[in-house]
Amino acid sequence: MLNKEDLRAIEAWLYAHARPLEIAKWNLLFGKGSQEALVAELVKYQNPDGGFGSGFECDILTPESAAIPSAEAIFIAQDYGLDIPDSDWGKRLLAWLETTAREHPVPAFWEEVPPSAMDYPHAPWWNYSPCTEFSPNPCAVVASALLFSETPSQRALGETVARACIDYIHTDEKYWDHDTLCLQRLCDALRQMSSPLYTKEVAEKMDFRVLRICQMDASKWMTEYCFQPIELAETPDSTWYSLLAEAIPANLDFCERQLRELGHREPNFSWGDGTDIARQVTENWRGYGTVKWVRSLKAFGRVPS
Repeated sequence: MLNKEDLRAIEAWLYAHARPLEIAKWNLLFGKGSQEALVAELVKYQNPDGGFGSGFECDILTPESAAIPSAEAIFIAQDYGLDIPDSDWGKRLLAWLETTAREHPVPAFWEEVPPSAMDYPHAPWWNYSPCTEFSPNPCAVVASALLFSETPSQRALGETVARACIDYIHTDEKYWDHDTLCLQRLCDALRQMSSPLYTKEVAEKMDFRVLRICQMDASKWMTEYCFQPIELAETPDSTWYSLLAEAIPANLDFCERQLRELGHREPNFSWGDGTDIARQVTENWRGYGTVKWVRSLKAFGRVPS
């Protein structure tokens, strides 16, 4: 368990190195901030058209609105209890998602990054290429927000995308990490709505997907890009907590050790070059990951109350 001295050291690191966005998350976690303060930082990355860009997702620096950073806004809203359908920023985001949805040449719905991403520094895994097949990343998490929209056409779009995602789950193909993470958010939304789309068979197939991508080998948590148990069951309330319960204590211990030793989370990935921009992006990911780890540690009772 982290102690108060550990938390003070982590906080000092964040205040010195992290983006104001992560500091706002931290302050909200520990009663030093508010949801309004977090939204104030979040909307600094929102464009007039309603979408998000400008490095909101640290690896994509194009200022143009893009699906991946816009989906990240949904993840943050869900994690920190921010309103989407009834807020001004959320309504503008959902409107942007509706107007940019596409169906051809394949039912891709949203391309992950726009062509303009190539005009700005970006991670090598975000090189633009036209969509040729359906991907739940980011479509599933987008659907998880659209389904709760006040606008009937947006809810209908969310239903269409949700059905495509359920079809994808049934194919038992392509067990990609981020696809599964997005599908988790959609399944949680469908469960919340008591949707007939979320069947026992879908739940079982999702369990299999989660187990398929979860890295249980602790020796690889720092040496490989992988999804650790607490990234797939971030809190004890997670639908997948019981599935991963045996592995979570050791993963929490691992997180505690690194945070205690470094004062932050060290990413297990990088752009692979030594430019100033790449170094800054790594620093941004450190702050992002640190807050995520501490949020989970707090949820599991591993930080002082």
